[in-house]
Amino acid sequence: MILTKKNQKYFIQFLIGIFALVGWFYWFQWKPVKIKQKCHKQAVESAILHHSKSKNSLIGKFYPVEEGTYTEKDYQFYLDQCLDSKGFE
Repeated sequence: MILTKKNQKYFIQFLIGIFALVGWFYWFQWKPVKIKQKCHKQAVESAILHHSKSKNSLIGKFYPVEEGTYTEKDYQFYLDQCLDSKGFE
């Protein structure tokens, strides 16, 4: 493929446009989704750990705690904490 000076200029502009679109997609679409997925996983793990520790508390003696469960309140707390640390509101 032989490019003339004029075609070379358009080709370079096209490549810059493609790189800009790919960069925009990564920064505003891909990266936030990956951060939210990581925070979700981390929040579930932390909430389960916190909930399993309550099994040994006084409340856990009167209200049995199932293994691998967590409360929505604990999950939301850990999720908000993780997202805040990553710059999300």
